[in-house]
Amino acid sequence: MGVALVSGAVTLAAYLVVAGVLGAVAYGAEPEEPEGGGHTIPEEPCAAVTIAQLKRVSATDPTSHGTRDGTSSETAPEEPDVAACAWHATFSDGTLGSLNLTFRVPVGDPDSNSNAQQFYESNAVEYGIISDPEPEAEGGREITIDDSRELDLGDDSFLVFAEEESFPGGVGEEPVPAAVALVHVRDANMNIQLRAYEATGADNEGKPDLADDEEALIAMAEQALASLA
Repeated sequence: MGVALVSGAVTLAAYLVVAGVLGAVAYGAEPEEPEGGGHTIPEEPCAAVTIAQLKRVSATDPTSHGTRDGTSSETAPEEPDVAACAWHATFSDGTLGSLNLTFRVPVGDPDSNSNAQQFYESNAVEYGIISDPEPEAEGGREITIDDSRELDLGDDSFLVFAEEESFPGGVGEEPVPAAVALVHVRDANMNIQLRAYEATGADNEGKPDLADDEEALIAMAEQALASLA
C-alpha cells in the first residue's frame, strides 16, 4: 500500500510539473490569427446552380459568362477576382428579366476576409440592411426598399426586394427603373451575389413583383455557396 501511495504521489507531482510547464507556454503564447481566404473563383460559374433550379425561373442557356481580373497593373495576379454568369428569365409574375450570379474575391488581396467583409457591408448599407455610420451626401441612384432581411447563409447574408434605377449604359442615357431581388452571401473571402432583375419599361406592363420567386432565389444562392466546397 505504501508503494502505491508513493507511486501515486510521484505520478501526481510529475503531472503537475508538466501541466505547469505547458500552462506557462500556453499563457505566454500569442493567440493565433484566423487564416484568411479559403475560397477561389470558380472556373465555371454557370455550373454553380442546377438546371432544375434555373427552370423554376425559365432560365435556359447563359447569355453571358466569364471571369476577369479587376486590377489593371502589370503585376496583376493571374487568378481572376470575379466570375459571373447571366441568363434571360421569366419570373413567377410572368414578366421578363435577367438572372445574374457573381462570385467575387477582394481585388489585389484575394485571401482577405476583412476586405471581403467590407465589400459586403457596403452593399448591406446601400440596401438598408445595416445603418451607415457616415452617410454620404445625396445624389446617388434612387433605391426604394420593399422588403429586406438577413439570412442564415455563410458568414453574412441578406435578401432584399427593391425598386431601383439602373446605372446608365452610356453618356447621355437615362437610368432605367427596375424591380430587383438580391441575395448577397459572404463566406470568408468570397462574396456571392444572385440578382434577379426586371425592367419596368414597355416590355413589362404593370409593376413587376419578384416576391413569389424568393424560395427559388434563396435555394440557388445556397447551392452556389455549396458549390465552393
